[in-house]
Amino acid sequence: MFREAYPMLLVANKIDLIHQRKVMPEEGRQLAEDLKVVMHFITILSHDCNVVVIEVTDLVNLEIC
Repeated sequence: MFREAYPMLLVANKIDLIHQRKVMPEEGRQLAEDLKVVMHFITILSHDCNVVVIEVTDLVNLEIC
């Protein structure tokens, strides 16, 4: 499966724009659970993107080692 071949992380961006959402949080959580990946809900306004950058770095480092 694709998940085993490539490290994956599911990120919902712009969570502050609720009225423009195309995917509801429950749908995102379910997809993350189905794919067995970590899910992050972020908005640049609160600097949540740092968590994602760290997580991606960790995933890449795991693949390299």
